[in-house]
Amino acid sequence: FQPAERLSFDAATFYNDYDRLFSIDQGASSVRTAPVTHIYVPLMVGNQGEGNTYGAELATQWSVNDWWRLSGAYAYLRVRLNEAGDGFSPGDDPRHQASLRSSMDLPGNLELDVWGRYVDKLPHLGFGPNFNSFPAYYDLDVRLGWRPTKNLEFSIVGQNLISPRRYEFIHDTRLSFAGSAVQRGFYVQMTARF
Repeated sequence: FQPAERLSFDAATFYNDYDRLFSIDQGASSVRTAPVTHIYVPLMVGNQGEGNTYGAELATQWSVNDWWRLSGAYAYLRVRLNEAGDGFSPGDDPRHQASLRSSMDLPGNLELDVWGRYVDKLPHLGFGPNFNSFPAYYDLDVRLGWRPTKNLEFSIVGQNLISPRRYEFIHDTRLSFAGSAVQRGFYVQMTARF
């Protein structure tokens, strides 16, 4: 929907139905006593999972004027998977996400981009004191670019400026998934186009 030349809105909904998803099932345990007592709990990998996802996405773009553009987005996701197996969990994905981006063309061939975002908690993932969830977070990326010519660009970028580090998935010893922190970062970039 475009109510004005510089303003537009977009909405989308979706529904996905899945079967034969990856699953890990616990088999019958057994005890062996010689020479040392061990309890064996076999894990069986299969494709017994099934479920569905549904949600909506809303987006808007507004050209405030010739040199400043704003865009915003919101996404809602609902994941429903069966309880058979242990391959995936409905808490592996955030239910709500939102973002706002500002792009400015400044004098002297400078560009300033600022991107703020919110990501909802992951209720079934976590470790340590937050064993049952990864908390929701806000974060911010900033980019300052300079185009001395049409084909050459230099930029300085700061990422994850609000959160110095955060985890977005859990360490899973069964499948050797290692959790690693997303950290604050800075980099300088040069782009040449031919």
